Amino acid sequence: SILRAGEEGRPVEWELVKEFNPDLILISPCGLNIERTVHEIDLITKMPGWSELNAVRSKRVYVVDSAYVSRPGPRVIRLAKLLVDLYTGSDFEKEVAISIYD
Repeated sequence: SILRAGEEGRPVEWELVKEFNPDLILISPCGLNIERTVHEIDLITKMPGWSELNAVRSKRVYVVDSAYVSRPGPRVIRLAKLLVDLYTGSDFEKEVAISIYD
């Protein structure tokens, strides 16, 4: 993870993302649903070096409904299951997340 445990969420510099070169990317802008995020995905995918990231090359980039990430409550259980499914390559709930490659 780019952020440390217990650290508050914050914007992350693009150079740090490239340096970290993640194997899996979850995109979940606060306050945006999946459809709106997908509509604006070019803001991220046109960044220099995007196509060289491990997650992009292996097609492991997902948009997650921000309601499951930023709001406490029962959704946290579904988010935990989603994370397990994405990390293990299992089928996952399309209501909660989608691959940007579908």
